[in-house]
Amino acid sequence: MLLLRPEVNEPSPAARQKAVRLLEQRLGPSRVLTGRDACERFSGDESEAEGRVPDAVVQAESRDDILTALAVAREAEVPSRREPAERVERAAPCPSRGASC
Repeated sequence: MLLLRPEVNEPSPAARQKAVRLLEQRLGPSRVLTGRDACERFSGDESEAEGRVPDAVVQAESRDDILTALAVAREAEVPSRREPAERVERAAPCPSRGASC
């Protein structure tokens, strides 16, 4: 049974764009995925809940990259989450369109 997404206040388009811009400035555009096809595989998890395609995925290579991504999410006022290491090679905080990206 597919669970529906909860109703959440989504960040504004301006906040999402700001987060992507800051991530690219601080980490470099080569470490920030923004294309729908590239981000789509990060849209869900192992649960039956309906997922969301994130606006961006950070290909973090270090603890500092993760801290930078989290600081950007806080500054731009967008939610973020980390992918389990078993699911991807590296942790991937990402700004998203809702409370759970």
